[in-house]
Amino acid sequence: MTKYSKKLKIRVVQDYLTSPIGYRLIAKKYGIKSSSSVLFWVRRYKTFGLEGLDVLSSEKIFDGSFKVNVLKWMKTNKASYP
Repeated sequence: MTKYSKKLKIRVVQDYLTSPIGYRLIAKKYGIKSSSSVLFWVRRYKTFGLEGLDVLSSEKIFDGSFKVNVLKWMKTNKASYP
């Protein structure tokens, strides 16, 4: 589940593009904690159109045993998290 729906992002971007107020006030108006999110959405909309506001998700799903094996490998090889 995403924090903000595509529908809200579209409303926010359209409001930003059609109103004289800046992205900080738009963020405040819609209850968005980070005003940089508004700026990010606007840039993606200008670059990619409506598809730029789609929810980005990874298609890779790892099961628990894979994750445990990775942690064991990290411990054995003294690897850092990054």
